[in-house]
Amino acid sequence: NYRLGIAACIAVLVLGGCGKAEMLQKPDGPAEMLSVMEAKEDPAPSPNQGIKISLPQIAYTYTYSFTLPRAHIFDVRKAHLAECEKLGAKRCQVVNMGSTESEYGVDASLALKIDASIARQFGANLNRTVNNSGGEQASESINAEDLSKQIIDTDARVKAKELLAKRLSELLATRSGSVADLVAAERALSDVLEELDSARTLLAALRGRVAMSDMTINYSARPTTSGSLFAPVKGAIESAGATLGASLGSLISFIFTAAPWLLALWGSVKLYKRMGGHWPRLRWPWKRSE
Repeated sequence: NYRLGIAACIAVLVLGGCGKAEMLQKPDGPAEMLSVMEAKEDPAPSPNQGIKISLPQIAYTYTYSFTLPRAHIFDVRKAHLAECEKLGAKRCQVVNMGSTESEYGVDASLALKIDASIARQFGANLNRTVNNSGGEQASESINAEDLSKQIIDTDARVKAKELLAKRLSELLATRSGSVADLVAAERALSDVLEELDSARTLLAALRGRVAMSDMTINYSARPTTSGSLFAPVKGAIESAGATLGASLGSLISFIFTAAPWLLALWGSVKLYKRMGGHWPRLRWPWKRSE
């Protein structure tokens, strides 16, 4: 009995301690309940999660210039165009293509929009076709424009306009208010939707510039000469020929201009000699009668 009593007392003490622990853990009042709920819904971030950092939104523009033999310019451009078409319309698009050909040389161009993730590798591969055709790269430039701020501001504007349009739509759906208020709400909703479309279009264009890089490829004909040793001789001969041709042209023009006067002078000399070396004296009729 003595041992049973001691065991019962220990059990009562243990049960009482558990009850007090539960009472201490249970929040008292709505403020403590709210703090507990917030703690459950928004747990503290672990050190391993880190902070989410948005990458900069940069639009790149690539420009390449190549110098090639005149006969290979259009073949090289055709090969570059085929490489673009092989990637598909979603990764490479032709924007513009033109050429100018004259007696002084040939200039051609090719403008593309290419996936930003492969644009730099695509530009590096252009040299392979050019080198195989006997050409070389004349220049290369890469320009970068940071559009992060514009994209963030435009995205925030789109979200604000969407929220405003939603509230105005709910106001019109409930039909609460006077007729004048409903008409004003309809006009405001129309203006908000128009601004929302404009903001969405601008946002899509900015993101498109980041996703697709602009690339311009220029081709020009390389002057062909027989050699640096004979180039001055060839130039001197061509200059002498041009000078001789100009002189002959001037002489022919002078002959055709002076021919009538030379013929008249020659006839006068022949007539003078036939008259014995002197011209006949003229006698007037009134002097003869006297």
